[in-house]
Amino acid sequence: MIRRLDHIILCVRDRHAWAERIEQVLGLQSERSRDDDPWGFANHEFNIGDGFLGVVCPDSPESQLERFLARHGDAYYAVSVDLGSIEAAATQFESADVPHRVASRDGVAHLLWPSPAVTAGVLFQVFGGTDPVQGTNPRLGGLRRAVLAADDLDLRVGQLRSAFGLGAGAPGEDDDLDATTVTFDLDGSPIGHQIVIASPRGEGPLAEHIGTHGASIYEWGIHTTDIDGEMGRLDAAGVEYLADVVDGERRILMDPVAIGGLRLRLHAARGA
Repeated sequence: MIRRLDHIILCVRDRHAWAERIEQVLGLQSERSRDDDPWGFANHEFNIGDGFLGVVCPDSPESQLERFLARHGDAYYAVSVDLGSIEAAATQFESADVPHRVASRDGVAHLLWPSPAVTAGVLFQVFGGTDPVQGTNPRLGGLRRAVLAADDLDLRVGQLRSAFGLGAGAPGEDDDLDATTVTFDLDGSPIGHQIVIASPRGEGPLAEHIGTHGASIYEWGIHTTDIDGEMGRLDAAGVEYLADVVDGERRILMDPVAIGGLRLRLHAARGA
């Protein structure tokens, strides 16, 4: 059912401060913003080619985002996925007994929010998707993968497969994450979007993350068409990073300190 990753949703206290941070670390500028959306948030949005980054903050003390911030602080909030059709998604959820909330504008269903209790402990936003729009950093071509931290790998994989009608996924081991993983390849993106569910093999950052936040979003990856150019830009901006090569794919993990404690990785185009 999931065709592609549509966008990252990051929940923060100060969206303007984060806009400045994102411009420094990713070379992106906000291209859309809302100050008082009827759904209870203010935001900035940053285009990244095949996908975008949305930064939301509560616009009132009653916003449900306040509860999230009280528990997690500034953190990845949700994975927005393109299922092509709201109607087909609703049918899938009903057949799989997935509780979900419908968000409407002007009386028309616009988004579905399935319960995280049955989607691997992670909040998903589901809708029909957006058309790709290149952002202000031309070397960033879109989203690459979302890594979900799992407290129980078999349970969380089973939940995601059942909720979204996914195939078996590919089991593996990831030494960088120090995790046992299951990877779902999404067929609707030309740059190979993936959802990776990762369970820690022992003590380390992933295990610590689960101890603090439970099953949740651990890392986002972004596709770059020029990883050398991005390293040069990060060097000029004074942003530290760790470069590596995994299965022939060049990658750089940005210093989490530079991005508010979050894990954000750039993935080179295949063969680059």
